[in-house]
Amino acid sequence: MNLARRIPVWDIPCCSGVIIEDVLSPGGALLVPKGMNLSKLGDSRLSFANTLQERGICYVTVKEDVDFVLGEVFDVLEALDLPSNPVDSRIALQTIHEVRRIFSAIASGEVSQVCLVPLLRVGRLLAQCITKNPRILLSLGSVREQDQYTFVHSFNVALLSGFLAYRLFPENLGLVEAVTTGGLLHDLGKARLPLSILNKPSRLSENEFEEVKKHPVYGASIAKQLGIDDERILTVIESHHERIDGTGYPYGLKLGEIPIEARIASVADVYDALTTVRIYKESVPLHRAISIIIENTEYQFDRTVVTAFLNAVGMYPPGTIVQLSDNRVGIVIAAGEKSILRPRVLLKTDEYGDRYDDHMVLDLADNAHLFIRSTIDDIGKRKDSFTLREFH
Repeated sequence: MNLARRIPVWDIPCCSGVIIEDVLSPGGALLVPKGMNLSKLGDSRLSFANTLQERGICYVTVKEDVDFVLGEVFDVLEALDLPSNPVDSRIALQTIHEVRRIFSAIASGEVSQVCLVPLLRVGRLLAQCITKNPRILLSLGSVREQDQYTFVHSFNVALLSGFLAYRLFPENLGLVEAVTTGGLLHDLGKARLPLSILNKPSRLSENEFEEVKKHPVYGASIAKQLGIDDERILTVIESHHERIDGTGYPYGLKLGEIPIEARIASVADVYDALTTVRIYKESVPLHRAISIIIENTEYQFDRTVVTAFLNAVGMYPPGTIVQLSDNRVGIVIAAGEKSILRPRVLLKTDEYGDRYDDHMVLDLADNAHLFIRSTIDDIGKRKDSFTLREFH
């Protein structure tokens, strides 16, 4: 996601993003074509800004990278004395590397118990990060590479599953670690599926979907072969696609038959799948993903798990870029303590689109006259059209 805003040219030296509208001289001549990446100008951004000023240009419109914005969010959370450290990028990348490595070993038939040791180690590290940092969800989406979807998805599901397990059972750290590790391994069985199915850019046929529905059983079997005997981990792998109304797979279990570990992982799995671009679909806005999960509670998801999720992230999860009713734009940094609809927002631009010089945090719970008008993703975006069946 990117934050679009109109900035004065003198802000260019401290801006990271892409110019999204052609810059024309007062006489109509093209000075700068849209698409220029300001980050790539490096130290020459100052002279670039001066040149534009000399040509009579006062403002340009850019889309700013959210990673750049989130850096400011972490600074603000630290200033407010709120825990804010995301997962160390080295741990995130190491986790994704280990997931990719074990998938490759399975696909080539060279998998052994030795392959699993590093993955179990990073699973333990992730669980420790989760228990130490209540705002760990700001790390979701920190790594988004479409050609590594399965591996990045495993990292995100592990992070969110472990987070929800900790919210529900803060005293049971063994469960948190098991659910986190299960999240890393939940799609292990997909290593046995044909790439033609995994990478298909259109809706699966019934026969193809029947094949996909076997991956939880494949995954549990592989995990057992690798020496995993923790039933909590195996449950996440085998039952994360079960649904409480019995419409899930592979066994069509219902609420009382689905272990809590799998009920936790199912929410995490669907949330990340919804909010991620796939080869066959666009992502949906974070708050829309929350709405979809709420709409399917009582039918597909456990109310207790969904309630814990809502209490932690609200209707507008941390990282959501929002436009307020007075036209100011900001980024959600924390769920509201009094209402899931009224989070704390780090303001980025005023009602005229000009950037604030100082960090300004607004708690919507204390400003009843204001409300969230839309998210940036909502502006000009098409309506979603899909079913949860598509998120396999």
